Amino acid sequence: MWNSFSFRYIKENRTASLLLAGAALLSSLLLSLMTTLAYNLWMDYVKQQAAKGVTEIRPTTLFIVYGVVLALICAALIAMIHNAFAVSMGSRLQHLGILKSVGATPRQIRTFLVQEATALCVLPILLGTAIGVGICYMFVEQTIGLGQSLGLDVDYNVSFEYHILVAVISLAAAFLTAVLSAWIPARKISRLSPMEAIFGGVEPQAEKMRSFRLLSKTFGVYGELARKSIYNRRKSMRAATFVLFLSFIGFFIFLSAETISGLSTQETYYEKYHDVWDLMLTREAGPENEQSADAAQVGNAQTTQSASADSLLETLRAVPGVSRCISYQVIDTTLFLPEDMLSEELKQIGVETMLPEAERANVAGQEGWRTAVHLFVLDGQSFAGYCEDHNISSDAGAVAVNLLWDDRESDYMNRKYLPFVADDSGELYPGENASEPVLYYDACTNEIPAIREELEQKALNLVLSENAFRPLAALLSEAGTFSGAETNYNIYLEEAIREKEAESEAVREAIAALTPDEGYTLEGRIQEEASDQAARKGLRIVMGVLAALLACVGIAGILSATLGQIYQRKKEFARYLSVGVSPKDMQKLLFLEGLFIIGRPFLIAVIIDVPVTALLLQMSPPTAGQFISHLPLVPVLIFLCISAGAVSLAYLAAARSICQGDLVEILKDETMV
Repeated sequence: MWNSFSFRYIKENRTASLLLAGAALLSSLLLSLMTTLAYNLWMDYVKQQAAKGVTEIRPTTLFIVYGVVLALICAALIAMIHNAFAVSMGSRLQHLGILKSVGATPRQIRTFLVQEATALCVLPILLGTAIGVGICYMFVEQTIGLGQSLGLDVDYNVSFEYHILVAVISLAAAFLTAVLSAWIPARKISRLSPMEAIFGGVEPQAEKMRSFRLLSKTFGVYGELARKSIYNRRKSMRAATFVLFLSFIGFFIFLSAETISGLSTQETYYEKYHDVWDLMLTREAGPENEQSADAAQVGNAQTTQSASADSLLETLRAVPGVSRCISYQVIDTTLFLPEDMLSEELKQIGVETMLPEAERANVAGQEGWRTAVHLFVLDGQSFAGYCEDHNISSDAGAVAVNLLWDDRESDYMNRKYLPFVADDSGELYPGENASEPVLYYDACTNEIPAIREELEQKALNLVLSENAFRPLAALLSEAGTFSGAETNYNIYLEEAIREKEAESEAVREAIAALTPDEGYTLEGRIQEEASDQAARKGLRIVMGVLAALLACVGIAGILSATLGQIYQRKKEFARYLSVGVSPKDMQKLLFLEGLFIIGRPFLIAVIIDVPVTALLLQMSPPTAGQFISHLPLVPVLIFLCISAGAVSLAYLAAARSICQGDLVEILKDETMV
């Protein structure tokens, strides 16, 4: 009997049945898409860790957050479909009341309604799961294609992954969502008495209503009526508007953070090094640089390496289109500085305060400090050019960059410096047992060479020629504190071709042809900048898709609540008609409702995003003016227009349905509440 009754109801109420089936299809699609995407992200992470040699792989915070988001989506979907089932079941109260009056028990009513809902959702859930997998497959393939077009070098196989367990989880989550969504309103309806069910329940008493004076003054009486109607139905709209708010705030904060990050990268990297380097060739430290206890062997290795580097350096400088080329190494070590070498400012503040890692020591009868030393080792010609550019002379082949960051009086965004050493010349010792200094400097300056490197903030920075560094390298290697360093070739192109893609790419290919495949890495600033912009664009698309998924859940909930409540709201609008409100005015009222529904979460998201953006700007190099000039308005407006358009279509359909019908018959119908 129950099966026959359900089949007849579904056949005679196709619109309501299609609404429920559509809600189930959308929910299963989203759940399938999210679980399949989560599985592919996990498999990609596993492959990354395996490529690095990691054996014990544990989920990161990102996957925990993803799980929380997935749980929120499930909760929102339950709320959305629950509302659709509640509306459908509420429209059948008379039928259910008659069944209860002839002996149907609450348990039978509840079971019958849940079985009917399950039967309605089986095919949509299966279809939605398959569509979700297909969408995820296309998304992953597009992402892989984007990575390949950007030239990303990945040392493991990247491909779409799927597992039967993912299908089981997706289907189980979708069916559980549908069953819970149907069981909640079925349980409530089954508890009604037969008389309450037959007469459609008791019309709810009007509760104390809030006043919305601002909306009344702005939009008139229709604005106030629209806002009060939403307030009165806030429970059915709460989950949908909350999820819509989450999609707005997540997308807005991401856009703000990504824009600030892009401006920061542009300012602190691409613009900073725009006139410093165009191509960077890096040679890894070879076997000749490996640690050796024999200083003579190290000296011979250094001589061999220097000759090889000089040969390649001259070849690079002769490449057509190359304006200049600097060969350099960066070495971090620890050396001893006598006390009298330190500046008065540093001694007054305290070495322990400014250099927490420094250690007091006594070397060659002198009190002083063992402290970090950062060395920039340049080829001979480049070192001579560096001295000439800064109007200094160095017979020792070493120059001190006399700057130490005073982090007590400034932050990393606005650094203030004090002198590190007192005089323009000094000597440094290698260790506690040394009797002779290992390194002399005889000049000071406040700038490092024009290369792609940063000033070390809490160390003594020294710029050396290769000849000055060679004896130090032998001593450091003998002490076991130096085992070679990579050699960098900082290449700057001629002005006429550096911004022309074809010409600069030709120079890049010519340089790549001069070096073997192994042991060398060639980077291009222009290519890096283009790849960075493309990657950021792709990331915006990815985050836009994820935000759109959340927005779909919220909009679907609004569609369900709006279209599903047409039957119940007909009497409300019939009363408006009875007091002289025209159909055109009712359409205006519904339009304002849609505006408030989409506008409220949007405005709240913007209000929250403003202080978050201000905080991010305070922690980043870009200024507020720079951010405003690059404000991501286009993606925000596109996202808002699509969301508002979907809600407007729902209310347009609702307006046409509500405004149709016989006024007298609607007012006489006591089952409408």
